[in-house]
Amino acid sequence: SGGVSNGSSAALNSVDQATFRRYPLRLGVYLPIRLALGQLEPGLGADLDLLSVSVPSNGTQLRSPCSSGGWCRSPGADVALGWSFASTHHVYVRGLARAGISRSYDFVTMAPGIPIGDPIWRTPGTYLELAVESGLWFP
Repeated sequence: SGGVSNGSSAALNSVDQATFRRYPLRLGVYLPIRLALGQLEPGLGADLDLLSVSVPSNGTQLRSPCSSGGWCRSPGADVALGWSFASTHHVYVRGLARAGISRSYDFVTMAPGIPIGDPIWRTPGTYLELAVESGLWFP
């Protein structure tokens, strides 16, 4: 799966802001266990969050773990448990719970008057997702 998050912003000083956006990518493997109604799906996943960081070019600096170009990669892994129901018309509905860990980053200002080491934005190191998915399945 893949997606895009809402953008976030953080103040660098009284005028400037840095903006952040997360693009999560997930690849999971599930073991289907057939039940009377639907199937239980325990699974494991490999995760990669791409983080876009934009800072004004007027001299305000941001100490960032990102590569040049303002992109960070945050790898991770997850365990999941889902229950799905697939209709005879190739449509499925899945309830899913996923818990994971990922590399956490701190973004720190280097602007005059702000002590170095105070993070203005931080990515999570753990997460829990609850979701309802739907889509097409192919026999």
